[in-house]
Amino acid sequence: MTKTLKILLITFGIVALGAGGFVYWQKSKTEISSWKTYRNEKYDYEVKYPMGWFSYTDDPADIYLQSEKDAPDLIPGPRARGLEIKVDLISPGNSLVQAIKNELPEGINFTQEKVNIGGISGLKIKTTCEGLGCGAPEWFVIKDNYLYHFHSNLGYTSTFDRILSTFKFIE
Repeated sequence: MTKTLKILLITFGIVALGAGGFVYWQKSKTEISSWKTYRNEKYDYEVKYPMGWFSYTDDPADIYLQSEKDAPDLIPGPRARGLEIKVDLISPGNSLVQAIKNELPEGINFTQEKVNIGGISGLKIKTTCEGLGCGAPEWFVIKDNYLYHFHSNLGYTSTFDRILSTFKFIE
């Protein structure tokens, strides 16, 4: 195989991958644009969630987005495939890591990864413990002395990452 042919094949492969990625991104963007929007005026944010999902809240500081409808006799709350968004007031000057440690049971360790949530630097953590719920990702960000905590419960899927990508603070 000649050097020119190799370069052409590599170039073609890169262009094909780029085009495939663009088509996937456009399809995903179009799908998300048809999602429902939950808007929280008290804590100044909005987030989109898939059509066919349900939102539940008795308190603007605690919302549940889930793929299954709650039965009338159940207390609303995150089911196996649900995402909870909880907002807590924290002490001024509290670091994000300290605020996370205050949220978790004492002695629980976690790994962390930097993420962007609503245009603000936050953390995605995974607890490193044994038992129910351990290892499920949780996301945190601080804005105006409020800790925004995104909890995926037991049924984490990539849909939660897509929901979080739509989260934005409103003014």
